[in-house]
Amino acid sequence: METTCPSAPARAASGEPIPTQVLFRRRRFLVHRRYQLRVTLLVVGTTLLLLLLLNLSLLASNHRSTSAALEVAPELRSYFEAQDRFQLALILLGSAAFLAGVFLLSILETHRTAGAAFSICRGIEELAGGDCRARVRLRRGDNLKEIGEAVNRLAGSLAQRTRDEAERLEAISARAGSLTSPEGAAIREEILEMARAKRALSGSP
Repeated sequence: METTCPSAPARAASGEPIPTQVLFRRRRFLVHRRYQLRVTLLVVGTTLLLLLLLNLSLLASNHRSTSAALEVAPELRSYFEAQDRFQLALILLGSAAFLAGVFLLSILETHRTAGAAFSICRGIEELAGGDCRARVRLRRGDNLKEIGEAVNRLAGSLAQRTRDEAERLEAISARAGSLTSPEGAAIREEILEMARAKRALSGSP
């Protein structure tokens, strides 16, 4: 749920800088399912391979130690075998817990990237549609903050340029007010409509 804060259009109209980083929670954890799962499986698979190599080396070393101990004290075979089983269980449990942690951390990290990319793409699409009020809002801890800030600077520049164009159109309309013919009034009204449309796109009243 988003925290209560002034809307982006209101901030744009007042000239107040809009922060890229805000506090809110995304409703979907897998924002880009294919990307997040692919990266997570790659990380977990690599970790699993390294764990297998490590565990095999540990088990081989433990087997050599047990064999050497049995040569000295063969009557303790049952004790050493119980110790081996206990150590194997610990290794398997520790590896499973570690893999689960890697999986969760990978999902969290890819969520910070995929969610930020989704917000940035949405802001760019709104800008491409002519809405200069669009702003990118990222969560605290999200990646790609530099790109989000660059998009917001671009949106602010476009909004200011649109406001300037609206002011120029209003000035032209004011000068056209001296025309008394119906055609002059129609031209003035058309210019005013263009100016109002520019101000609506920039978010200014």
